[in-house]
Amino acid sequence: MALKEQLKQQGDYLFKNRSFLPLIFIAFALAIKGYYIVNTPLNSPTVAMFTDFMNSISIYVGLFGLIVRIYTVGYTPKNTSGRNTKEGQVANELNTKGLYSTTPNPLYLGNFFMWMGVILYINVAWLFLLFIFVFWMYYERIIYAEEVFLRKKFGNTYLK
Repeated sequence: MALKEQLKQQGDYLFKNRSFLPLIFIAFALAIKGYYIVNTPLNSPTVAMFTDFMNSISIYVGLFGLIVRIYTVGYTPKNTSGRNTKEGQVANELNTKGLYSTTPNPLYLGNFFMWMGVILYINVAWLFLLFIFVFWMYYERIIYAEEVFLRKKFGNTYLK
């Protein structure tokens, strides 16, 4: 199977399961947090203060992602995006208003910041790097599958 078809097939699968698969990563991340809580003593006030600071930052980053998603959904025309997990891709028109006028995937941008808030709360550097890699690989395939669908359905209008 050629890479294009493989990316499309993987993207379609991930698109249909995009509500559930990230929960596996979050469960893994929370298990890591539990491990570090048990095995890392907070002997110094500086470490405790940094942990509190990172926890505060994580809340703001996660809320920023939620605000991006709320703003995006507020400008999304009916039948252009949504849950669509069972029937696959659905779009009666292109999203070009609101954040869709500046970035092609504002919902995924919001997801990135929401999930990053959780990962920052975990406060483990290597997990943060793993998150960025997994998020990139995960959404790259979903975005590819969406783009194939939109190019077939809307042609040059989508490309413009």
